[in-house]
Amino acid sequence: LDARRRGAAAEALGAAAPEPVKTEKQTGRVRLNLAAETTNAKSGKRSRTAARLLVVDRADDVAKLLAKARTLLKTKRAPRVAYVAATGLELRDTRTVDDGETVCVSDA
Repeated sequence: LDARRRGAAAEALGAAAPEPVKTEKQTGRVRLNLAAETTNAKSGKRSRTAARLLVVDRADDVAKLLAKARTLLKTKRAPRVAYVAATGLELRDTRTVDDGETVCVSDA
């Protein structure tokens, strides 16, 4: 009875159930839209470059992604962090990333 009450209250408020987090590891290659995030030294404002297409092998770390990102985006400093632009979550591997996802890299 309690569970039905809570469910009815959530439906009444128009709250939707949260989407499950995708943890399925995939194999092969992944196509990413890659952008670099830069910070202006004077004003401190952050900006992103235009996204460029990058195809990398799926791996348990992002070392190859960061190495290819520096070459593709022609940055002065090597990027140290990669994160998904839509959620802001840091990437630890490329196995769980969807094809066509926009990924940002930063040296900070």
